[in-house]
Amino acid sequence: MNRVIKDTGSKYPIIQAPMGWIARSQLASAVCEAGGMGIIETSSGEIDNCKKEIQIMSELTDKPFGVNLPLLFLKDDSMVKFCVEAGVRFVTTSAGDPTKYIKVLKDAGITVYHAVPSLEGSIKAANAGVDGLVVEGTEGGGFKSPVEVGLLVLIQSIKQNLDLPIIAAGGIVDGAGMAAVFAAGAEGIQMGTRFVSSA
Repeated sequence: MNRVIKDTGSKYPIIQAPMGWIARSQLASAVCEAGGMGIIETSSGEIDNCKKEIQIMSELTDKPFGVNLPLLFLKDDSMVKFCVEAGVRFVTTSAGDPTKYIKVLKDAGITVYHAVPSLEGSIKAANAGVDGLVVEGTEGGGFKSPVEVGLLVLIQSIKQNLDLPIIAAGGIVDGAGMAAVFAAGAEGIQMGTRFVSSA
């Protein structure tokens, strides 16, 4: 079985990116209802609003959804604790070292994928104990390495060194892009801008 589907519980291995201010309940629940994995953002720093958006999700969909925790931007562990208490089952971490919160998340039964822009970052994340990786090439719109490495090259580099499920991110907008990254070794895709331009 596809490991990303197994880890997310979604019908398709398609994850919606945690875009600041955009990845809220309206978008995330629609993605979930369509069979993908909707993700609620917390990078906006609007913690109370983001907590409300997580609570609203259960009213809009009965499908699994996730939350992104951008580690450098978390002022404290309140959002981590909230995810645990709210029964969130899937979390992506980004912008920092997942080691800080990996134990509390994993002890709560939460699956954790960490966003990485490099081979070095992926090895550090694997050593921290994450379940999978969101591999973001230079084509992506989010936080990425200042060293420009294309997504296909990055996936293959990581696959040669690690056996973790990979969600590919950056520049994927259709089935052809999805097929290309699957051929390179990914088991899922993350799209952001494509969902912004979707009804």
